[in-house]
Amino acid sequence: MLYPFKSQFFPLKETVLFSLFLSVLYPAFSNPDIKYETEKRIVQQMEWKEQMDVLNYELRIERLVQGRWRQEFLELTDKPAMKISLEPGEYRYRIDVIDLLGRRRPPADWARLTVLRALQPEVTSFSPTFFDVNETQDYTLVFNGKSIEQNASVFLISPDGKTIYPDEVSVAPGKNSGKAVFKNDSVVSGYWTLKVVNPGGLEAELSTLAIGSPSTAGTEAGVKTSDMKFMFSEGYSFLKPFMGNFVGFFDEDFYPAGASIRFAYFPFKKKNKLGEVYERKGLAFEIEPIWAWMESSGVYDNANYRVSAHLFAVALNVLYHKKIFNKFMAFNIRAGGGMTFMYDLRVQQEDEKNQWIISREDISGLVPYANFNASLNFIINSVYFIEIGADWRVLLSTDTPPPTYIALLFSFGGFF
Repeated sequence: MLYPFKSQFFPLKETVLFSLFLSVLYPAFSNPDIKYETEKRIVQQMEWKEQMDVLNYELRIERLVQGRWRQEFLELTDKPAMKISLEPGEYRYRIDVIDLLGRRRPPADWARLTVLRALQPEVTSFSPTFFDVNETQDYTLVFNGKSIEQNASVFLISPDGKTIYPDEVSVAPGKNSGKAVFKNDSVVSGYWTLKVVNPGGLEAELSTLAIGSPSTAGTEAGVKTSDMKFMFSEGYSFLKPFMGNFVGFFDEDFYPAGASIRFAYFPFKKKNKLGEVYERKGLAFEIEPIWAWMESSGVYDNANYRVSAHLFAVALNVLYHKKIFNKFMAFNIRAGGGMTFMYDLRVQQEDEKNQWIISREDISGLVPYANFNASLNFIINSVYFIEIGADWRVLLSTDTPPPTYIALLFSFGGFF
């Protein structure tokens, strides 16, 4: 004989489902497993541990309405499971056992459960799409979507079922966006899917987040995978003598015409946590040819003069290159030295008869010098850059103080 029961069904609207959550463990049985199905109505399945020598189970469910318990469901079954349909609310339930002789065993205590409103979440995008395992800071993943609840669970899952849980999750109320912060030592190289599970049990996911080095992430993560070992740039420079007698007459003026070329080689390979070579360390050796046009005029020994020359210098530098601000910029420090000399030095001097006397030397003033530089690279698309910096060059002569000049440089270059 089946007991009468009341069950309410209603159509599914906007994929809104309801799932059951237990607030108290049922004492006589294992914790019932509550499931749901998506049809034209809301259906939940309640399961419990099977007992021996049982003819029937009687499932009784009551709902709390205005402070009083009202019977909502009552039915017999010979299986340790039953499909029900409950609206959101507070409920209590009891499962009584009828043995093979038709006798009721002592009634069990009531157990409480709560039916929550379950929203179907949707993840539409997230950024970034690549985590570099060589970074030292924690990783922040920003995601956007629809119907994501504030206390939703957010984590990463791999194709083989592995999971990475964030250290912190925050969802902006009413904005359907949020962020997940992952500890630096918690990430594992591979391809991962972002998964969002609302408290009601409904979930959504979006692929693909690549974790690894540029060589393992591939072009799917939008990262250049080539092993860039060279850095080349060329650009404009100008000189300003700072102190000392700058090669005879060139000691006061500002020289705006100049150029420089830099070619650096990064010989040392950098490995990630997996032992893979993915890029070069920031220490490089660099050759730097420099040119400037120098022209000056004045009065010397009561006579007018004009002097001009091409200044050439070639330096060998040790370069330290460090990417900063999420690799959008780089900081460079250079130290080295080389040789500098004048080419086509022309001196014109006015004599007592107001006639100009011209003298010329092909090569003049071959002098060693030391070079120090600091600069910033503004990186474009991970390959190109604009560089701004300053050189401090000291001529290693016997003069006191030693001739010193500053060179400001603006250049454009790239990695390859």
